[in-house]
Amino acid sequence: MFRAILAVIVIAIAVPATAQAPRIGGMEVRPAGSDLVMLPALDETGCRTPMLIWRCQNDSAKVIYAFDMEIAAGITPEITVAIDGQSLAQNMEWQLSRTRRNALLPDPAGFTAAARAGREVRFRVVDPHSTAELFDRFDLTGLVMRLEELPCALHE
Repeated sequence: MFRAILAVIVIAIAVPATAQAPRIGGMEVRPAGSDLVMLPALDETGCRTPMLIWRCQNDSAKVIYAFDMEIAAGITPEITVAIDGQSLAQNMEWQLSRTRRNALLPDPAGFTAAARAGREVRFRVVDPHSTAELFDRFDLTGLVMRLEELPCALHE
């Protein structure tokens, strides 16, 4: 037992401080690939894992809000977005994923421009069928640097 504890301490000391991964919103970012930037939600959400994702696809960037709650087929959720307290355009047509747990942002270029200048984004999702309401916050600190690493265009 003592040897195992000693081994853990030696390994912890041996890892240089410069080997830290980049951070967004104070959370470590582990790259899933060079064509993807993911931000985890700030708040504890229980069994959900909300994420905000910029993903390269066909030389352009898509922005995906993974709210991680299934919306029933035939139901259109109400999704609102605010960056630093300023609401973005309302009544936009959100395209849901096949699993109906994610939404493609309708104006990725406009959202990305606002996100680059912002500190925090908040999403609100209302499922009109179940009346379930979700709130997710994302810290945008460090986002600009990560977006610069994407190999695709963030404007069209």
